[in-house]
Amino acid sequence: MLRGGGRRLIGTHAMKGYCLPELIVSVGIGLVVIAMAFHVVGDLEGRFRGQHRGMAMEQDARLGLAVFAQEVMSAATDSVDGTVLRRAEPSVLEFRANVNGLETVLTEAALAGQGELIVQDGSEWQGGKLVRLCAQGRCYESRLAKDGQRLRLSLATPLAETLPAGTEVAVMNQVRYYVLPGTRGTFKLMRQIDGGANTLIGDLHTVDFDYRDAYGRSTLDVRRMKIVRLSVSVGSERRRITQEVGLRL
Repeated sequence: MLRGGGRRLIGTHAMKGYCLPELIVSVGIGLVVIAMAFHVVGDLEGRFRGQHRGMAMEQDARLGLAVFAQEVMSAATDSVDGTVLRRAEPSVLEFRANVNGLETVLTEAALAGQGELIVQDGSEWQGGKLVRLCAQGRCYESRLAKDGQRLRLSLATPLAETLPAGTEVAVMNQVRYYVLPGTRGTFKLMRQIDGGANTLIGDLHTVDFDYRDAYGRSTLDVRRMKIVRLSVSVGSERRRITQEVGLRL
């Protein structure tokens, strides 16, 4: 401090930092950057989930088509007219097959007019099921009158002819594949075994049955069909998957 004519000077210090408007702008920019980052992360996560869902749907479709192929390959020839497929249309396929592999043999000859069969193993055979008995190139069909026993099967109708020991006996399931509308404009492939139905593959954009003869030509005549081709499309990219099966004649 100076006395007299001197002036009193108060020291000042330079203030460094942001003023309020600059701070508001900086915070705003930061929030925009954070929002953009969250948007990018969310978009990537959505794409990842979509790709994962698409891969899962495609895998389910391939597994379903594998089941379809296995059962069509095991389709049995009709004992009367010699056809394999009982019904074959653009959206429906029906045939008979031993789906659960229930097979046995006669351990004793079964005489004409007889309704009781002595077999190697008849357990777990349900009453009412259609059974086929084949020997020496000929087959005979009947239904079980009741549940099978360990060494015995009972037929609903007596045998029309004598069958020798060693005759093969197998359950014949009625198998039906058909298409139904799903959700959001999609379709589902249904699988029905002896009356009980369930969805084999869902969320399909297209389902196409195609039948071919021995020369690869398309046909709807079950007597000429040699190949069954099932095509489906799945996922957002509508990836097309085709399963081709040759009929066992």
